[in-house]
This record gives sequence, C-alpha cells and structure tokens, in this order.
Amino acid sequence: MFSEDPRLDRYILEPVIKAALTHGGKPRAKVIICSDDRQRGVDTIVNHHTVLELIDENRLFDVFILCVDRDCHPTRQAKLTALEKKVNDTIGPKRFIALAAFEELEVWVLAGLPDLNLPWKEVQEHCHPKEAYFEPAAIARKVVNSPGKGRKALATEAARAYSKRLRSLCPEIQRCEL
Repeated sequence: MFSEDPRLDRYILEPVIKAALTHGGKPRAKVIICSDDRQRGVDTIVNHHTVLELIDENRLFDVFILCVDRDCHPTRQAKLTALEKKVNDTIGPKRFIALAAFEELEVWVLAGLPDLNLPWKEVQEHCHPKEAYFEPAAIARKVVNSPGKGRKALATEAARAYSKRLRSLCPEIQRCEL
C-alpha cells in the first residue's frame, strides 16, 4: 500500500483495506503500508517513476494499492486511472490499483461509524471533511489523543461495519476487494 502520508493514513488504510480484502474473499491477505520518504504529498506519490521504484523495492508482493485523497480535484481519479494503466503495462503479472478517496480517507472512517448522524451527501461533498467532521468526531469520542489522532480507534470500528455501511457509502473502495 502506498499513500500520500503514511504516517497518519496507515491507521485508516490497514483496517479498512483488510476489511475490503476480507469482504472480497481474501481474509488471509496481509496489508502492509509502505513508509518511504518519497511518500510526502500527492504530487510526489502520483508519479510513474516513483511508483515503479516503490514496486521494484517491494517486489515480494503481488498487488500494490495507492490511495490518495481526492481533495475536491475533479480530475484526480482520471489521472490515477491513467497512472494505473501505465504502471500495469510495465509490471507484468503484478497488479497496481490507484484510487482516490472521495474526498479524504477520513470520510471512509466516518462512513463506517453507524451512530454518527451526519448529512452524508454534505460530508462527501465537503472539500475539508477531515476538519469539518472527522476531527470533531474524534474529539467527541475522546480518541483524538490516541494513535493517529483518533484514526486507529475510529478506523478499526469503521472496518467492522465495512459490509454493512462503508462499501455502499464509499463505493470507490470496492476496487480493493480484489
């Protein structure tokens, strides 16, 4: 797994992608977040040469997933789709998936929290849902001072609701079900 900020994103990606893989019939799949200095910011990680270098350095794996925030950039997924095709044309039998969380990875967490009474369309369309919704939820649940500023605790809870809520509210994640 690659992301634009593995220091915080890993707390969301590990449990949520594991839940997606389990739902897709791969409960034994391991989710490992690549932590590399080249993964700092979306412009750095969404780069053909960087992705190929990271795949080459982690060649023991068969599937590589890149998750970034869409951040209200309407063309971001199209750019990721083009990157995905270019990389897959190069890496042979291995598989590379590139997707953008709509609008941020923290929205995936919010989608899996069944007791949050939020206007869902507004959450998904907000350009800064992390600040507007996720951080207040972490504060209200008193987990903001836990690992990942509440991401680990809340993402673990959200992953348990993957099949019931998360995958239908955030359909882009279904691409990770392999």
